[in-house]
Amino acid sequence: MEKLFFLVRQQLNKLENTTITSTGWSLGTGSSASFMTSRHYIRTFLEYVKVYVCRYVNEMNAEQFIPQLYCHLHVLLLHLGRLTELPSSVLNQCSARQGNTSTNTSYHIFHCHLDVHWGVLEILHLITTKYPNAGISSSGQRWCQGPGVEDYSVDPSDPFQQCLQLLLWDLVVLAMKKHGKLSMKEYLSVSPFHCTCIRELWVMLRELTDYRQEHMGKNSFWITLDEILQQVLHIQQQPGTCSSEVEMDTDKFWLPPIFQCSNTTDFCWWLLHNMAPLYAYTSEGEHVSLTNPLQNNYMFLVQSLLKPLTSGEQQVDEAHLRCYMQTSLSLCKLWGPNIDVLIHLWDYFYKKLNHHFQIQGLGVEGLAKINKSAVSWLEKCKNLTKPDSRVDHMNSFQLFLKHLSSSLGEQGKNIIWKQLKGRFYSKFHPRRMQELTEIGLHNFTELFITLALIGDLEDVAGKMADFYAMLQMDNVHHGHRAVVWRGMFVLMLTYEEKGVDISFLAEKMAQEFNALCWEFSNDTLESSRRFQLWSFISMYLDCVQDVFEASDQLKLSEYKLLGRGLGQILSAVRENELRIVLNFLQLVLARHRIIYKRVSQQLSDQHQVTQQFREVADALWVTAYQFVQTHSCTLTPPPQLADVAASFTMLTLNLPPGPSTGIKEDFLSSFQYFGCNAAVSASVSCRYLNHMLPNQLVIERLSSDLKNYQPLVVQAWFKCALYLFKDNDQMQELSRLILKLPEVGELFEHVEMEASDSYSTVVVQFVVALGQSYHKTEGLMNKIKFREHATEYFGDITRHIGIILKNAGPPEALKAVYVIGGYMVKHCAQFLYVKSKPDCLLPSLLDSLVLPHVLFSASKTLNPSILQAIKDHLHLWRKRIQFIMRMRVHVTSIRITSWTADIEVTMRLWMTRFTTTFYLVNMCFVFPFMTLFIRNENLNEAANRGAERTCNEHVYPSGLQKDRRCKTDADADNADMFSRSDVLITGPPRSGTTIAGKIASYSENTKYLHEPMNPIERLVNCGNITAKPKVYKNADVNLVVDIKGWQRFYSEMFPRCRNGTDNRLILKDPIALKFSHSLQKRFSLLVVVKIRHPAALIASDCARRSDWRARYCHTKSIMRYLAQRKEQFQIIVILYKLYGNQTKFWYFTKHEDFCDNPLWEARRMLEFLRMRFTHSILHKVENITSIENPSKIKRYHDIHINSKAVRDTS
Repeated sequence: MEKLFFLVRQQLNKLENTTITSTGWSLGTGSSASFMTSRHYIRTFLEYVKVYVCRYVNEMNAEQFIPQLYCHLHVLLLHLGRLTELPSSVLNQCSARQGNTSTNTSYHIFHCHLDVHWGVLEILHLITTKYPNAGISSSGQRWCQGPGVEDYSVDPSDPFQQCLQLLLWDLVVLAMKKHGKLSMKEYLSVSPFHCTCIRELWVMLRELTDYRQEHMGKNSFWITLDEILQQVLHIQQQPGTCSSEVEMDTDKFWLPPIFQCSNTTDFCWWLLHNMAPLYAYTSEGEHVSLTNPLQNNYMFLVQSLLKPLTSGEQQVDEAHLRCYMQTSLSLCKLWGPNIDVLIHLWDYFYKKLNHHFQIQGLGVEGLAKINKSAVSWLEKCKNLTKPDSRVDHMNSFQLFLKHLSSSLGEQGKNIIWKQLKGRFYSKFHPRRMQELTEIGLHNFTELFITLALIGDLEDVAGKMADFYAMLQMDNVHHGHRAVVWRGMFVLMLTYEEKGVDISFLAEKMAQEFNALCWEFSNDTLESSRRFQLWSFISMYLDCVQDVFEASDQLKLSEYKLLGRGLGQILSAVRENELRIVLNFLQLVLARHRIIYKRVSQQLSDQHQVTQQFREVADALWVTAYQFVQTHSCTLTPPPQLADVAASFTMLTLNLPPGPSTGIKEDFLSSFQYFGCNAAVSASVSCRYLNHMLPNQLVIERLSSDLKNYQPLVVQAWFKCALYLFKDNDQMQELSRLILKLPEVGELFEHVEMEASDSYSTVVVQFVVALGQSYHKTEGLMNKIKFREHATEYFGDITRHIGIILKNAGPPEALKAVYVIGGYMVKHCAQFLYVKSKPDCLLPSLLDSLVLPHVLFSASKTLNPSILQAIKDHLHLWRKRIQFIMRMRVHVTSIRITSWTADIEVTMRLWMTRFTTTFYLVNMCFVFPFMTLFIRNENLNEAANRGAERTCNEHVYPSGLQKDRRCKTDADADNADMFSRSDVLITGPPRSGTTIAGKIASYSENTKYLHEPMNPIERLVNCGNITAKPKVYKNADVNLVVDIKGWQRFYSEMFPRCRNGTDNRLILKDPIALKFSHSLQKRFSLLVVVKIRHPAALIASDCARRSDWRARYCHTKSIMRYLAQRKEQFQIIVILYKLYGNQTKFWYFTKHEDFCDNPLWEARRMLEFLRMRFTHSILHKVENITSIENPSKIKRYHDIHINSKAVRDTS
């Protein structure tokens, strides 16, 4: 035996010698095969010893063999040394991914120590199990010495127990070394196991000790580890503390070993946290899911770690305390709840309620937070009760609450709660409640909310309300009151989730709220106090809103929260505060409507449904409806007021008024008041109607009970169009809804109108549609019926016009007034005037808009904004002046006292001289116009401008177009250099270039040049220029020209053709299309490009060539002709992409548009060319495009043709 152990020690020496150099231990590498061979020899020998003891040792030879074996095992351990004596280089390299195939010598040395220690321990266990008394008395030697053997229950005559203590101490010290390198962030994520083999060794030690405890009555694993940790806590031993007076035997191990630990309590928590999960591993090392609590060590946890904490003997910062609480929480999940732990923790945190529990290193997130809303606070407390919630950002107090909720789970809820609730309730009394700071009160509330969630809800809520009553709210700081209010509302939210009536809590809160509102409504209140009160009021409204949103059926006395104080503050709040209150009312009403709709679908008894929701509806109506009605008539009501008004109206639709209810208005009266009342603000009516009209139930109710609701809605629309002059989303939406009304939709069915996104355009379209529908109506009785119904759409529009004119603005409102009024007179004058009704609408419009009374007062001056509006829109009135004169609207009877006597005599002469209808119409148009401008401008200039506006009216196309007017003389004088640029008019042949050139040549100071590049045309009036560069003609297209020669030609031609004058040259030439780009760049020309459909071009050629059909009308010729025109249109497309109509040099126009509206298109072209569109040009254009002209030309380049017929044939 001695030789065999000698060989084992030799293998150990061989393994260690591979890593020792002259300088000590090395981190060298070698062959993994040789390392494994040595380790295999050692393990095989230890296994052989176990087999030998089992098979060959008996009662006869045990007394002789076992003492020798003890001695050899002791020598082997002494030769091997302790795990803690290994150098740090070996410990740092003790783990490797390759495992046993690693070539790292440190790895194999460390694991060889583990193999030997465990093998020796197994042999000792086998001997003590099979022969418990053999060799003990005869051996008479100790393996260990020191206070760990003498002061604790370590039997010095038991080699197994001494070897177990030796191995456990070494493993604990190794874990201690690793703990010393940890940061607080790594506290719970790093284990004390240097490698998985050490964790497996701990598991095997646990299995071995628990087996011995079960079968041999020895100490269990937790008791054995507890003895070691007790020494760690109480023996603060540092290196070198071993006294020199103590004689140490070198043949024995010293227990406890020398160790260094800065915080032994922290280490014990950490080690306990990592040792407890080892019970989840089987003896084979497999991890199993937990179904029952594991074997616990609560005794050590409570006695050694928690008692010093609660007694104040140990001061712990928040970071360490969080780690301890997380460890305690994890142990509770593994071991099950323990009431002693909860009691000790509660004793500690009760004393710390006023602490902030700030988490170091987390910045703002680490601060204790006062929750701003009841919902967020409840969610936070509910998160504490969830088993799988994250604990990363929880402070120590919140971790305690989570531990508490985990312990009071369903398993031990009744038993533990009955034992604990008395300890919680007895800690609070009036003096203690008044000692709580705001943070302390917040922690107190969070504690009781958590208890309410996991314990008896009503019992905890009642106690919590009683404790709040001890604070005497009149004397507490406003921060304390805020915490109390939020806490009460959190309880209400909890009641809502549990389906418990909140009457008890709601009455308390409503009483305090009403008192604050009464104080808030005091006019003499200081600003600082007012600010504090408003913060409580807004918080109350937010919390009540949360309660209503959390409710499913509004049957738990929620209406009691709507106290009378809400009505008091409505008249005392400021504008920004009013918006908050109205938002609250809107959300509560909307919630009431949603729940009513859902519940009414679920319950068949509608009477029960009505009674269930009547209390909330009555409380809202009595509180706020009267204020909403009154405030809707103010000048600047907030938008939310319309939302609330619509919600109240919908409330009456669901819950009609009754004699014993608080609702006093029915649906129709509410709708007519907010939607159609002229006194209500336009912004309120517009937003209100946008809420009501899309609702199908509202439309059905109006259709059945209010037959004329559509004219009333249109009247409100006109009112909104006048006051809400700026484009906004609300008016756009209202216009869209108006067009969906049945009557309006039927009106637009017979009228062709272009779709528009501008509500002002839609209003004008509606007016035009009314006029056109009246003209299409046949029969006197039908016209009378239509007139009576159509006048209902306008209602009392003159009242709103008068208000805007009285305020003289703003300019946008004046523009809207004059545009709408002008189109009403222009298109609807025939049914707006009724001879038998002196108070009809048309005279009122004339008196208020065209001839305001201030105009004829010498002592008063017309507002400049109104004057400008009349100037800009008076042309809309002229078309119906003849009709007005025929109806004898006596504008000439008005006394004009502000004119001089000569002007007045002259006007009287004009009125007596021009007696025909035509001149009366014109004078009726000119006289008011002259009256408007006589005070500021010359009479002749005013008359000329009026004539230009008259001209402008003629050139507008049929249908709805934007009102535009010609440039005046002053505008022309301010024209830029482009008003002197030469003009090029080009396009494909037969596209209308000739007529365009002729119209341009009608302007003054112009000279017309007809197709200079045409080979068969000769130039006239161009000096002595007769020779032109050569042009090769090929069917009017694909021309090849000498472009440089033509540039020289034009450079010489332009000055000669002008002949020293400032005349502008008008070059009309289709051939120049291909070269228009270079010509424009070279000579800065203004280019007009005419476009026409290719099929129309062919038809035009057929019309001008009598023999064309015979010569050209076959497939190849037509295809070639189309191909030639295709090239020209490609050129036009390229030019249009480059320039379009967005530049000041290029203008593209379609010949078809000219045929449809020749006056309009001619005016637009001349505006582009910076030329005036005068009466003379107007008459000439009318002459050459008149419907009396022939539909076909009689000779080449004839421009007198029926443009309408040309368009129809195209």
